[in-house]
Amino acid sequence: METTKNYESVVTNYGIVKLRKDGKSGNILMDYNYYNIEGKKKRRKKSLGIEYNDYNISDAKEWLLTLVMDKEGNFIVRKEIKSKNLLVSDFMKEVKEFFMAEKNRSQTNKTYVSMLENHFVPVFSNHYVHEITTSDLNALFLNIKNKSKYDQAGVELNVKTLRNIKTPISKFFQIAIDAKIITINPMININKSYFKNKKQILTKGKGYDLNTKKELIDNDENHVDPFTEDEIIKLLAAAKGKFRNFIGILFFTGMRPSELICLKWENIDIEGRFLIIEEARTGNETEEETAAGLTKTRSSKRSIDLSEKALHFIKEQYKYSGETEGELFKTQYGEPYKNHDTFTANDWGKLFDKVRKDKAKNHIPNNLNIRHRRLYQLRHSFASINLSGNKLPLLYVSKILGHRDPETTLRKYSKWVDLNKDSSFNMLDKATEAFDSLIA
Repeated sequence: METTKNYESVVTNYGIVKLRKDGKSGNILMDYNYYNIEGKKKRRKKSLGIEYNDYNISDAKEWLLTLVMDKEGNFIVRKEIKSKNLLVSDFMKEVKEFFMAEKNRSQTNKTYVSMLENHFVPVFSNHYVHEITTSDLNALFLNIKNKSKYDQAGVELNVKTLRNIKTPISKFFQIAIDAKIITINPMININKSYFKNKKQILTKGKGYDLNTKKELIDNDENHVDPFTEDEIIKLLAAAKGKFRNFIGILFFTGMRPSELICLKWENIDIEGRFLIIEEARTGNETEEETAAGLTKTRSSKRSIDLSEKALHFIKEQYKYSGETEGELFKTQYGEPYKNHDTFTANDWGKLFDKVRKDKAKNHIPNNLNIRHRRLYQLRHSFASINLSGNKLPLLYVSKILGHRDPETTLRKYSKWVDLNKDSSFNMLDKATEAFDSLIA
């Protein structure tokens, strides 16, 4: 756990790079970890040969974001494509090389390459990259969607496929933009309805009883059903030990459970009052993904400012594991948790009076009178509570949550964004109070 900050940092596609001041030369020194071709984690320090000052630090941060990493862990300038008239089949070689160079996301990028080679390249292999239009892509996605089948939960299987291939195709064209083959990503205006799975409609006529329908909806991570402030207070008062710290940190930071379960002390700065999210763990990762540490999306790699309440629960957890390196939360044997299921199965359910039938025999009612929701709803509760009443600006909440853009946040939590006139007037008055003397 760091108490002083003597460096600047930048989050790249390959992890966090710390920019330190070289004690001997006074120049900027890059300090970062990378994974070699055997998948082993290595540390590298390299001088940039320029003086450590605010101006050069700012330039270095921007410069790093334009580079790629080679197999030896060196940051290099991406190769420029000489010709703009490239067939998809030919350009795919460059794209594959780009994906394979990102060692900290190797398994995910292998999946991306596989998706492109199986669904995108066969259709467009003989097309020039710059000639592919949004209409062409809409036709591709519509063709897949028209073959839809459904699983037992009423989810469109091919909608899953569409969502999975949407990201690598978009990345394909973004790489083409960086290579100056095209100027606009044709995925921007794609028909978004192709990627929506309307579960509430798909449960209709499927023969489900009401409880099953409710379970299908409530167990959906995207279903927003937040706790109230009073319910949060009751839950935290009833929870004990490190589990109390776990749900306290979850709520007061808006983190995903999969992010908190692998948060390390080295990524928390108590004095600076922030933490860094750079990986997530659900238990479904491959060995390579676990070693590399992957977040849900690139925007999920982020820093989160810490409130006094969040700091309180972090300091409480320090009593349990702060003297050791690695994760905040560990098993009784000092090992990292594979996922957060232990907390969900053993502790979370006990906070509610209605529990699973197989847990009911030994359950002691706590009379909190709180309806059971998934642990993930603590994240939704952070967003809804802070957006209602204009406690925090939408842009700031979006950054904390790690959403790609504010539109995602607004779409998910629009009903909780406070449009109360009195609250809005108070905010307007406070924003312009520097000019009070004009009307005194």
